[in-house]
Formats: sequence, C-alpha cells, structure tokens
Amino acid sequence: MKHSKSLMAITALATALAACGGGGGSSSSGTASTSARSEGVISGFGSVIVDGESYGTTAAAYLDEFNQAVARNALRIGMSVSVDGRRNDDGTGEASRVEVRRLLRGPITDLSSGTFKVLGQPVTLSSAALTSQTLANGQLVEIYGLPSSDGISASRVDVVNTLSSYSTYGRITAVDATAVTMGGLMIKLPINSPAIAVGDWIYAKCAPASQACLDGSALNATQVRLANLRDRIDSAQRVKIKGVIDSASLPNELVIQGLAIDISRATLGESDGDESNQNGFAWQPKVGDFVEVKGSYQNGRFVASRVEQEGYREVSNLRTAGVRYSTELYGVVSAATNCPSAADYQVQSVCVDDQAPSANPAIGSYVEVKGNMQADNLLRANKVEAKRVSDGTHSSYEEKGTVSSLNTVDKTFTLNNSVLVNYASARVQGDLTNGVFVEVKGSYQNGQLVATKVEREND
Repeated sequence: MKHSKSLMAITALATALAACGGGGGSSSSGTASTSARSEGVISGFGSVIVDGESYGTTAAAYLDEFNQAVARNALRIGMSVSVDGRRNDDGTGEASRVEVRRLLRGPITDLSSGTFKVLGQPVTLSSAALTSQTLANGQLVEIYGLPSSDGISASRVDVVNTLSSYSTYGRITAVDATAVTMGGLMIKLPINSPAIAVGDWIYAKCAPASQACLDGSALNATQVRLANLRDRIDSAQRVKIKGVIDSASLPNELVIQGLAIDISRATLGESDGDESNQNGFAWQPKVGDFVEVKGSYQNGRFVASRVEQEGYREVSNLRTAGVRYSTELYGVVSAATNCPSAADYQVQSVCVDDQAPSANPAIGSYVEVKGNMQADNLLRANKVEAKRVSDGTHSSYEEKGTVSSLNTVDKTFTLNNSVLVNYASARVQGDLTNGVFVEVKGSYQNGQLVATKVEREND
C-alpha cells in the first residue's frame, strides 16, 4: 500500500505496446520466425510471460501434464509451464500450446522448516515461493516449480479442498517388471504403461484420489506418461530452459532433468548482468544452481548459446530505474477483492501493492505493472504505467478481455466492462458472444476502440 504519493494522475501515454506483452503494437507478420519452446515459471500476464519471455496466446491450446484441457483463466503466477510456439526476430512470440505442469498433487507429510514431502518426493520452498495459506501436514496441495534429481524447488503451492487424482513427476532410479522407483516412492505400473528405463523422467497418477491410491510407500498408478526434457525440446529451433543443474562436467557440459547440454561455446553470466566466457568467467556452474539456458538442437545435441545463473524466480536483467523486477502484468485495474490488507487494487486477478511514485490508477484503466511477488501472493509494484489513450489520439493498440453488451446491429461490444469497441470494419475470427475472451487490435478514436481485428481465444 502506498503511504506517500504525488496527487498527480498518471498521464496516459500515446505509445504502442509490444504485441506479445499484452499491450498494443504492430503485428509481427513479415518478420522471420523460428519454432521455439520455453520451459519455466509464469512470471506475468497480458499474454503469457514465462521467465520474462512473452508469448501471445490467441491461438494456443491450454493443457495439463496429462494432455487434458485447462481453462485459460486458471493460469496463475508461479505455475510451471512448457510453451510451444514461434519466436520472431523482432522479439515477439506466439504460442500454439501451453502445458501447465503440476509436478506433485497429494497430501503433505514430514513438514519441517520450509521443507516437506508429497508422495515421498522432497519439496523445498524457495524464498519467493507463493503459497495460498499456511502449510500443515495432511493438507492436499498442488505443487509447481523446478524439478531436480533431489526433488522439487517449489515456486507455487496451492492448498486445495479436494483432488481428482494424486500425481508425481520425477526421475526413475530403479525398474522391475511391474513397478518403478522414483526417489523414495515405488510406483506400481498399470497394464498399458510405456517402456521405462532408469534415468527416464515420468509423470504418474492415480485417479480418483483416495487412500486406495497409496499402498504403504507405493503409488498404485492408473496412468503413466514419459516426459523426458530431451524429447520435449528436440524439434524446436530456439529453446529456453529454466532448471536446476543435476550434474556438471566443466567446462563442456551440464545436465538438467537428464538433458545433456553442451556449454563449451556458451556465454556464461550471473543474474545481475555480469558476464564472461569460458576463458575466465567469474561464476562457475555447479550442481544445485538455478540457471536459465538458451540454445538450440544441433546434430542431435542441445548446444547452449547462453547460460545464466539466477536467484530463483528472477527474470534475467529486467530493470526499471535500476530496480529489479520479476513479474509483469498488462490488464484492467479492478478493486482489490480477497486480497491482503496492503493491496491497492487488482490486475489480471493479481493483488497489487502499488509502490510506484505516482497516484494509483483509476479503476477500469488499462495498465502495465512491474514488480516482485511476495510470499502471500501480493505483487509489490515499482512501476505502474497507464496504457490506454482516450483523448482522440490515434495510436496502435491491443487489448484482451471479456465481451459484454454485444450489439450485432451496431457492431459494438464492451470489453472488460469498460471499453467500448466498434468492430464494424474489423476482421473477426471466431464467433462473438457475450462472455467470450477475445483479443482486439485497433486504435482509439473519439473515446472508443475502433477495431481492425477481433479474435476469439481458446478457453
């Protein structure tokens, strides 16, 4: 909550937004693009922002770790995801598939000083982990974060009342005819299981969730899915991975989730921007380090172009007036509901404690927010910038939101209960009905958004 601010209102800026960041901007069509995959943690919304890298999601399918549909509005900051799509040379990106990766689902056991177990798998809370409430043994939880051969470093822990299934993700350490071992958990395999070898990473689940799923220290799996990192990324031309180093053979190789990474030609750097190369770097990768790796597959091997050490959940080198931030949002300001007392308002359902040096934005305004998530799911914002131009200025613009008050005769509707959209001259993709989620591109003219394109998103 802000304690001292200027009384001046934020001035709306007549500047185009980056299209992939959820604001406005020119289309990325006409620029060169390559297939891409990002593995990491959601660090913002507007589109979907994975560890600072933005993807437009208009045509994306949303799935869970077992390829079941997930509602777009179920995504939250701190969730671990895999994003498939394309990256353009101008820095924009478009996702075709977003996989929400719950790494563990089950009851908490052995809780002690920021560590606990779920289905026998060790979980460590990072210093910036988001939790929905105080944790206790016996609670049912869903865990998101970064896996390693030693367990899960959690970026988000959601306490839930019920679970439809118990599930786990990890590295297989032993195999026999009817079962495999994952850390301290034996997994009894269903009849239709794929061939599994020691060193493979798998998802296993038991549904419906009940005590029948657990047989002592064993999980009676009803479904198993191979999920090796190397298999998920081998077709992408650009790859970005955030993970924990499981082993290192310097100066040539790192291993993350079973994936051998050639770092012999990579630039190495720390999260504060310090850089060096193999001839004399200040930071030396080691087992257990959190890193972000960028590279591509070359002749059947993943070759890194850059490896960066990171404090957990820090987005690489994103700075605002010298202040580091880990989370960015683009959306409409709404009143704080079910938020901590320090919250001033909400954006994209995220509670915001506005520490920026300007007056709070008005309810209904469209803003860019940058800051750092706190453990109680509160975003402490150090930059808040209004992005809507409503003074008659013509500017390239993009906004996403929900349709209401649709008038098919006048070709108008209201977006996010606040913006009048005229789509008479727009290219419309998908059926428009009240309640659907859309992306709108156009320009502000005389107090309304005159759309050139309206595209319905998958939900």
